[in-house]
Amino acid sequence: MAKVNLDPDPKNLSVPPGDETPPAQPPGNAPGTGNANAGGRVVVVPAGAGTSSTVSAERKVDNLLRQLFRGPVPEKPAELREKLNQIIQPKKTDQKRVTEYEYSATNILNISPIVGQSVAQTSLSGRAQAARVDAEQRLNELRPMGAPADPESISALRSVTLGTYKRLVKELGEGGGPRNKRAARLFEALIGPDPQDPKKLHPDSLLGKIEKAFNLAGADVKSNEDNANLASFRIVRDNLFTVYKSWTGFKEEQKEDFGQRSAKFSRNLGVIAADVIDVESALDEAGHDATDRGNEIIDSDEAEAEKLSIGALLSWIREFASEEAPELVDTGGTIGFGAIIPTLTELEKFVGQLEAHVTKHVKNNENVITALDSLQKHLTEGLADAKAIAPPAKNP
Repeated sequence: MAKVNLDPDPKNLSVPPGDETPPAQPPGNAPGTGNANAGGRVVVVPAGAGTSSTVSAERKVDNLLRQLFRGPVPEKPAELREKLNQIIQPKKTDQKRVTEYEYSATNILNISPIVGQSVAQTSLSGRAQAARVDAEQRLNELRPMGAPADPESISALRSVTLGTYKRLVKELGEGGGPRNKRAARLFEALIGPDPQDPKKLHPDSLLGKIEKAFNLAGADVKSNEDNANLASFRIVRDNLFTVYKSWTGFKEEQKEDFGQRSAKFSRNLGVIAADVIDVESALDEAGHDATDRGNEIIDSDEAEAEKLSIGALLSWIREFASEEAPELVDTGGTIGFGAIIPTLTELEKFVGQLEAHVTKHVKNNENVITALDSLQKHLTEGLADAKAIAPPAKNP
């Protein structure tokens, strides 16, 4: 059973070997924990063989917190500590006060595709990861040939190259598809701009610098050890060029992929939930607190029974973006997107009415209007994406 430490002090971060990396830790000490809870807040993550989810433990922790907060995890440390104190209650274990929340997580050895990855991306990402793991071992064992090089410079070059390679592999595996501009910059850093021939590395690329620093270009092979050393570098180089060529072909395949389009929509839902928090914060600053929002009815042409308070509308949007819509996307496929459209249409209309109401009734409303504009924009984008993915309506 893995324990993901939520202690605010990063130095206390503890995850048993083999378990998932926990989410980023909030700074500062949570109030009311006391010395008895010196180990910090802990999320207990069982990862037994009987579990079957394809979602990583790290992502499950993040999703759990988002569900409990009914939206994005607060970014401000004080707000995060307050929320954690509300939802994670202490219990005694061996007479010690331990704060924990327990839930089931995936077996981390599961290698099923990440949500939002197409078959083509899963293949690309898997091959890139295998190439990186192989490159790490080979580059760590690579030795200079000929004149000795500066050990510190060589160590730094290895470190930067492997770090860049890791970022590239992570980018290629992003749910919803890699950000191709970022992937292009990482490939450029490793093997040069628009690379064509692996035998002609750009001199300013990281592999080009390794080739020069290690005296590998035109090296005089005098032993089997030299031969193996030079072959290792060429394998690293050629494998990376193969990944690059696969990525250039993949870019053309990803445009209409359902998994990536649905992942993009899901990310937009997270932005919508964050927009609601921004609207509430702006209303607080304008003097409209949660009580006011719960009592104040939005001006509209709706029937009296259909009218909403500001608080009811914002709560509806948050729950839709954080719970209802993600469930429909995960379980319903294209049909789920069809089911999302009516609600998104209605919410978009109500937000327009709320903006008109705020313009008329709320003083110092500039920040509120800005936040509502962002919310309206992302609802409109989400509606357009849902319509593009949903099955076409049948003619009566």
